[in-house]
Amino acid sequence: MVDIIALVCTLILGTIGIYYAREAILPPKRQLSYRMLSRAPLINQGSISSGQIIVTHNGVVLQNPHVLVVSLTNTGRHEVASDYFDQGRPLTFELSTPVIDLTSMTGRTLKILRPEGTVIPFGPELIKRRQVVTFTALTEGEPRLAVHDYIIDTKVIDGSTRAVQRRRVLMGLVGAAFLIAATAVTIAVFVLQ
Repeated sequence: MVDIIALVCTLILGTIGIYYAREAILPPKRQLSYRMLSRAPLINQGSISSGQIIVTHNGVVLQNPHVLVVSLTNTGRHEVASDYFDQGRPLTFELSTPVIDLTSMTGRTLKILRPEGTVIPFGPELIKRRQVVTFTALTEGEPRLAVHDYIIDTKVIDGSTRAVQRRRVLMGLVGAAFLIAATAVTIAVFVLQ
């Protein structure tokens, strides 16, 4: 009887341990991570107010120019097909301040990103596994990044937060604890016999 109880406990603990370990080791099927790599004023505010430096873009004087660098990475196990964009709506980067221009873009994209007011739309397009797209935006004012997604069966996460890394470590530790408990139960049964 003890053997059957030990076997059931081992199977339950082992299954739970394998689930948590798998969650920690393997990323979700489809996941996009975005990160704000840098956000800084283009020039010192003192230089603007004293009139020493004037920043213009297409003949328009910018009062508070900032530069923002954002990256988008497919961190999932599978590519994100353009069909996954619900009703063809793009992933949008809301910057809360007017986007003047995109000054650079790296990574393979099919479409040119074109800012629309305070928003930079991305997609719909194929985002291959491990693909990284980075863009630099010139804004009028200090930007704050918010991302709105309409992508089906895909997690879109802020990759810059420590919570993402902490969750993976915690899942790994929980998985290891359950596997150790399952091993301990198995060893205890064999030692007691």
